[in-house]
Amino acid sequence: MVSADREALAQAIQRRTKLAGDLLRIQAAREPARTRAREAEQTLATAELALREHAEAEPRALVDALIGGEPVTDDDGRPLREALAAATEALALAHRVSRALAERERETQAELDDATAATKQAAVRVVRNSPEAAAAVAALAAARRTIADLQSVGASVPGVFPVNWDVLPADDIAANRAAIKSWQEALSNLEDDAAATLPLIELSAGASSPSPSASSPAGFNGGSPAGEDVRPSGRAA
Repeated sequence: MVSADREALAQAIQRRTKLAGDLLRIQAAREPARTRAREAEQTLATAELALREHAEAEPRALVDALIGGEPVTDDDGRPLREALAAATEALALAHRVSRALAERERETQAELDDATAATKQAAVRVVRNSPEAAAAVAALAAARRTIADLQSVGASVPGVFPVNWDVLPADDIAANRAAIKSWQEALSNLEDDAAATLPLIELSAGASSPSPSASSPAGFNGGSPAGEDVRPSGRAA
């Protein structure tokens, strides 16, 4: 049976993965939007130049038409002004789209950052409330009781233990790097896979070893389910 903590972790991973995909799609749309804006700017510049050239030549054309007895109209200028208006609106639209995409990217990035943090917190809850963590705490409590008993004997019966018996050599109390690494890797794996297994403390061997979790949907086979998503980073490129 899957624990509530692992279900919550799976949902957090799913949300983070969706947001990462959304962010990638938004970022992919930014460059086409910038290209459209550059093209709209070029179109507007061309329309402005054409209308400016027409305005410079218009007085002579009007005089020529009047002298020639032809109708004096501005039919040639009308399409140029319409083209300029259309180019201006197209550029304004391109800029609005670019601003909207930038705002959506900022919002989605912020949501992804929150989702990434929530996933890490959910993974920590899985570890903290797991049977494996409870076994580690119980082992620590038992070890402390044993140490307390031995210290009581040494303090109550002088001469039983050697001088400085209560000061252990540094290498005896040094952190077990292999055990630390196994728990660090387990926590990291949980951020990608809610079914990842946790290590067990083996006091006789002085180390931790991975073992199937009773609460893991992967069961005693361990590992990740098929179709596992790749975890994105907190911030997308």
